[in-house]
Amino acid sequence: MVTDRAGALEPYFAQRVAAADVVVLTDGSALHARSVWRDTPVGTAIDAARFVLAVGSVASVLGEVMVDPRGGAPTTGLGYRPGPVLCAPASPEQLARTRALLGDAVTLVVVGPGGAVVGVDGVWRVLRDAVVTRGDAPATL
Repeated sequence: MVTDRAGALEPYFAQRVAAADVVVLTDGSALHARSVWRDTPVGTAIDAARFVLAVGSVASVLGEVMVDPRGGAPTTGLGYRPGPVLCAPASPEQLARTRALLGDAVTLVVVGPGGAVVGVDGVWRVLRDAVVTRGDAPATL
């Protein structure tokens, strides 16, 4: 429904998102999604939505920290959903870099192609196909 910043600034689209029972964010460029939704009425409506289903890499922008898909460095997410840092699979070298930069105190969830992770009221759990770590150590949510 909204693919550019001009659309994200439109009150009509923000009202539709705010009135939705379920907000579905389809897969695409995480960096593009972040730039489109940041500080816009649509972004505010996504943040306030009770039920958000994020498909693919766009899920990574919803947290306070996201992983830049171009090189694996942590960067600022939108902060709509506190909790673990979510990212898509990457090369072993890139994931090692990401884990090293995040450190041992941050939970990283690498969500596979068939993966599903759910967060309800700040409580997260893996439904399938996701690897959870803190630093280099396996972890749980």
